[in-house]
Amino acid sequence: MGHTSSKPNPVHLPPSLTTHPLPRRFSATHKTSLTRITALLSDPDNPSGPSYAVSWPAGWYGNMILHGGPTKDDEPLATAKFGGKLGCDFYITLPSLPESAQQQERTEILRYEGRLRSEKWWFAMQIGSSVERFEWRRSHGDAVKEVEGGSGWGWKLVRVVGEGEEVVAVWADAGLSLSRMGAFEYRGSGATGELGLLWGVMAVVTCMCVWQMRQQRNTTAAIVS
Repeated sequence: MGHTSSKPNPVHLPPSLTTHPLPRRFSATHKTSLTRITALLSDPDNPSGPSYAVSWPAGWYGNMILHGGPTKDDEPLATAKFGGKLGCDFYITLPSLPESAQQQERTEILRYEGRLRSEKWWFAMQIGSSVERFEWRRSHGDAVKEVEGGSGWGWKLVRVVGEGEEVVAVWADAGLSLSRMGAFEYRGSGATGELGLLWGVMAVVTCMCVWQMRQQRNTTAAIVS
């Protein structure tokens, strides 16, 4: 569950998000320069609509910034940094909402759980009057295969409520591509907005965290091979 920080708020909601929700779908592309890695999240259904940059100033092994606009010079909307005993967790800083009485940033934790032949990342957030758990799980099922332009492999974000489960977002890998990363879609209650704006931001950021960790592993494997 999140907690507030006494430090000045380094992350801000862009004006577009104070009046409009995040797009229901994002296509993701990336490029690498000598100094940093950046990605662009844009709505394929609305090319002229808001888009958001993601930057890794120190590469795959460093912190991540989700920007409130299409360039790395736009103010941070959220940030993520590595943590945990295995270095596989992420500490994610989210902005305060305009209507919040407590105008401070909040930090949520994306935790890693790895088991034989399976792994997942999960986080917990306040939804209404209760704290709920959400898990990113590797998937080759229909939820991922339905994503247009995807390879059929990816991840699904599962809302765990008691004995029930609901897929609230999916990520489909683009497969072999020099620039295309994949596609992200909200599903179910994740698409209706009922889980809240900050949850929507958290879903996107955690998806990019999982993608970053996979790129980090691929880079490490290439170096040692």
